[in-house]
Amino acid sequence: MLRRCDRSLFQIRVSRHPHSLFAMALQEKEARVGHEEPDVVPVVIFALKACSSLRDLEAGTIIHAHAIESRHDSCSIRVASSLINMYAKCGSMALARAVFDAMPTIRDVVSWTTMIAGYAENGEIDLAFTLFSTMQQEGCAPNERTFTAVLKACAGLASRERYRELHGKIWKVKSLERGRALHLQAASTGFEGDAFVCSSLVEMYAKCGSLVDAKAVFDRMSSPDVVAWTVLMLGYVENEEEDLALELLASMKENARCAPNARTLSVAVKACTSLALKEEGKIVAGTKLVKLASLEKGMSVHCEAVKTGWISESFLATSLVDMYGKCGSLLDARMIFDKMDSSNVVSWNSLILGYVENDEEDLALAVFKSMDGFCELDSRTFVAATKACSNLAAKEQARKLDGKLVKVRSLEKGREVHGLAGRCDRDAFLGSALVEMYSQCGSLVDAWRAYEEMSYPDVVAWTTLILAYAENGEESRALEVFEFMKPKGCEPDSGVFIAAIRACGRLAENCLPGSKLKALEKTMMVHSQALRYSLDSSIFFDNTLVDTYAKCGSSEDSRRAFDRMSSHSVVSWTVLMAGCVENGNEELALELFSVMGVEPDAQSYVAALNACIALAVGEPGKHVDDGKAVKLRALDRGMAIHSQAAAGCWEVDFFVSSTLVELYARCGNMLDARMVFDRMPCHDLVSWNTLILGYAENCKEEFALKLYLELQENEKLYSADAQTFAAALKACSNQVDLETGRRLHREICRAGDENDEVVAACLVDLYGKCGSTINSRLVFDSTPGEDMVSWNALLASYARQGDSDEVLGLFHRMQDEALGVDGITFVSVLTACSHAGLVERGTRYFEEMMSKYGVKPDIDHYHCVVDLLGRANRLDEAVAMVRRMPFEPSSLTWRTVLGACGKWKNSSIGQLAFESLLELGDDRDVSAAYLLMVKAR
Repeated sequence: MLRRCDRSLFQIRVSRHPHSLFAMALQEKEARVGHEEPDVVPVVIFALKACSSLRDLEAGTIIHAHAIESRHDSCSIRVASSLINMYAKCGSMALARAVFDAMPTIRDVVSWTTMIAGYAENGEIDLAFTLFSTMQQEGCAPNERTFTAVLKACAGLASRERYRELHGKIWKVKSLERGRALHLQAASTGFEGDAFVCSSLVEMYAKCGSLVDAKAVFDRMSSPDVVAWTVLMLGYVENEEEDLALELLASMKENARCAPNARTLSVAVKACTSLALKEEGKIVAGTKLVKLASLEKGMSVHCEAVKTGWISESFLATSLVDMYGKCGSLLDARMIFDKMDSSNVVSWNSLILGYVENDEEDLALAVFKSMDGFCELDSRTFVAATKACSNLAAKEQARKLDGKLVKVRSLEKGREVHGLAGRCDRDAFLGSALVEMYSQCGSLVDAWRAYEEMSYPDVVAWTTLILAYAENGEESRALEVFEFMKPKGCEPDSGVFIAAIRACGRLAENCLPGSKLKALEKTMMVHSQALRYSLDSSIFFDNTLVDTYAKCGSSEDSRRAFDRMSSHSVVSWTVLMAGCVENGNEELALELFSVMGVEPDAQSYVAALNACIALAVGEPGKHVDDGKAVKLRALDRGMAIHSQAAAGCWEVDFFVSSTLVELYARCGNMLDARMVFDRMPCHDLVSWNTLILGYAENCKEEFALKLYLELQENEKLYSADAQTFAAALKACSNQVDLETGRRLHREICRAGDENDEVVAACLVDLYGKCGSTINSRLVFDSTPGEDMVSWNALLASYARQGDSDEVLGLFHRMQDEALGVDGITFVSVLTACSHAGLVERGTRYFEEMMSKYGVKPDIDHYHCVVDLLGRANRLDEAVAMVRRMPFEPSSLTWRTVLGACGKWKNSSIGQLAFESLLELGDDRDVSAAYLLMVKAR
C-alpha cells in the first residue's frame, strides 16, 4: 500500500503522466517481490480512484489500457467496479456499460450498485431503474448502498417531474409512488435503519413534495447525523418552508450529539435568501430597499458561522454574499467578499448580481471590470454584467436614432460587455441575456445578431427573441419568428406560446380600435397551436390568453378562456377585471371584484380603482357648495374600495397609492388626492405628474404650477419628462398664461422634449388658447405632424378664433394624408360650421360621423349641432335634436338652447328650456338661466 504522502504525489502524477506513472508503479512492485507476478490490482484501483476524484477521463482510459495489457481488467471484479465508477464519475456511461457488460456472468452487488449510481448521477434515470430491476431478476439482492443509489435516481426523477395539485397540496405524484415502493422494499429487507438509506429517503420525499413523509423518516432515525439534518433542512427550503428549515437548525444546535457543519449553515443561508425573495422591502436611509426580517435571520446564521469557524469555507461565504445582496445589504455583502481568503468566480458573480438586483448597475459593471485579472470570467459573469446593462436601459430615457427609440448609453455598455464575452463559451443563458439586453436598449439588429451567434439556441432564446420584437413595436416580426424560426431540435414549451400571445396583445394595443380583428385572428391561431401541443394548461398561459383576448376587444373570448381554467389565481381575476375596464365594462369589472374567489392583492385593487376612474371619465360632474364639479357616483365607489384596501394594508402599496391619487383627481376631489400623495412612503415622477395634471384639470392651475416648481427644485431626485411638461402646459392653457407658457417652452427645448407628440400638441393648444395662432402654427409646422393630437390641437386653435376656412381646410388635409379623424376632430369641425353659419354642411358632417368615418357621436357633438341649429334660428330642430339624442340632456344642453332663444327672442321655446333646466336641480345655473330667459322675452 502507498503511504498517505505517496498517494498525493501519485494522484498528481497520474493526472499528468498516467502512462509513465503506471509503468513506474509496476517496476517498483516487481523490484520488491523479485521475479514473482506482481499484484498490481491495489495500484490500479487507487489510480482509478484518483482519476474519479479528478474527473480525468483521459488518464483513466490510459490506465484502463495498461490494466488490459497486464491482464488485470475485467477479470477482477474489484478492478471492473473501479473502472465503472471512474467512467461514471467522468460522465462516460457508454464506456462504463461496456466494462459492466464485459464482466463475468456473476456480478457482485458492488458492480451493480456502482452502475445504478452512475446512471442516477448522470441523469439517465430510466436506465437506473431498469438496471435495479434486472439486478434482482438475475438473483443479486440489493444492499444499503444499492437502495441509496436507486433512491437518488428517484429524487432525480422528481426534479424533472411537474408538480400536480392534490388535496390542496402540490406533489410529484409519479416519483412519490415509486419512492414509496422503494421505501417499502428497503424496510422489508431490513435496510430502513441504515443512515445513508434514511438520508436518501428524506431527500427523495422532500424532492417529491412530501415533507410529512420526509420528517417521519427523520424522526424514526435513532441518531440522525449531520447529513440527515442538512438534507431535511434543504427539503424544507426547496418546498418554500424556509421558516421550518431555520427552526430545524435551532433544534440541531440544541442537540448535543450533532453540530451543524458548513453545508448545514449554507442551507440555512439559502433559506434566508429565499425568504428575502418573498419579503416586501422597506425603505431605509431614504432610498435603500431592505428586507429587514430576512436580513436579521441571515445575520444570525452568519454569527453562527463565525462562532463555529465555518466562515472560512468559500462556498458558505459565497452563500452569504448572495444572501446579503438579496436582502439589500450590499455593505455586508461586500464586507464578506473582501474577507474571503480566495474568491472564486461564483463569489464574484454573486457580488455583481447583488449590485444588479439592488439598482446599483454602475457599481456592478465596475466590479465586473475589476474582476478581470483576479479570476477567470465564465458565462454567468457575463450574464450578470448583461443584466446590469438591461437594468440601466430600463431607467434610461430613449432617444430617436434613425427613426427608432434607442437607449444609447446602455447600448454602448452592453456592446462592450458583448465584445468581452467573445472570450467565453457562449451558452444559451448568455445568448438569451444578450438578446434581452439589446431588446431593452431598442436595438433589434443587435438582438438578432446575438441570437444568430448562438451555436444551439434553445427554447428560452427563441422565446426571448419573440418578446424582443413584440416589446419594440415589431409585433408582426415577432409572430413571424414564432411561426418560421423554430431552432432545430427545439420543441416549443408554454413559454414560447405565452410570448407569441403577448405579441398578439401588443399588436392589438398598437392598432386602431376598429382594426383589432387581425390581432384576434392571430391570437386564435396561436391558441389553436398550443392546444395541439397540449400546452394550454399552464396558469400563466391561461392568464395571458384572458388578457390578450380582452386587448383584442373580445370580452366574450376572454371570459370563455377564464371560465375554462381549472383554478383561478388572484392574477386570473385581475387580468379579467382589467380586460373589462379596457373594453368599457367598468360595472362588470367592479362586480367581478366584489365576487373574487381569492384575497385581492395590490394589482387587483389597481384594476378596481381603474374601473372607478373609467366611470369618472364618463360621468358628468355635479357642482357642490364651493362650485367644484365632482363625479359623485364614481367617487363613492372609489372611496369604498379605498377603505377596503386600507383595511387590508394595501393602501401603502406604491401602485395602489398612485392609482388612488389619479382616481381622486379624476373625480374632482383634489383634497383627498393630495392627502394620499402626501402619505405615500416614496414618490416617483408618475405620481408627481398625476397630481400636477389633476390640479390642472380641476381648475387649480396655480397649485399645478406651484407643484411643478416644487418638482423642479428636487431635480436631484426627479427630472421633469414630457408628461410633466404636458401637465404644466395644460395649467398654463387653462389660465391663459402666455408668459409662463413661453418660459415652459424654453425649458422644454433645453430638455430636448419639444418634438414629443403630446408636448407639441399642448404647445399648439397653449398658443391657440392665448390667441397666438401664428405661434400655434409655427410649433405645429416644426414637429413631424404625423399624430392626430397635434392636428386636433391646431384645429381647436383656429376654431376658437372663428377661422372656419382654416379648420375645414385642415380637416380635408387630414383625410388626404390618411391620418384618420376622431371625436375631438369633429368637435372643432362642427364648432367651425356653427360659427360660420354652415348649417347644411355641419349637419352633413354630423350624419357622416358614424357612417363614413366610424366615429360614434357623444354628447359634445350633439351640443355642437344644437348650437349650430340655434344660431341659425332653427330652434324647433334644435329641440328635436335634444329629444333625439341618446343621452340625458345636461344643464349645458338647455343653456345652449336658452342662449339661442335669447338671441332670437323665442319665449315659448325659451320657457321650455328654462323649466327643463330647473328640473335638473343645478342651483348654480338658476341665476344665469333666469337672465337668459329674460332676454328671450
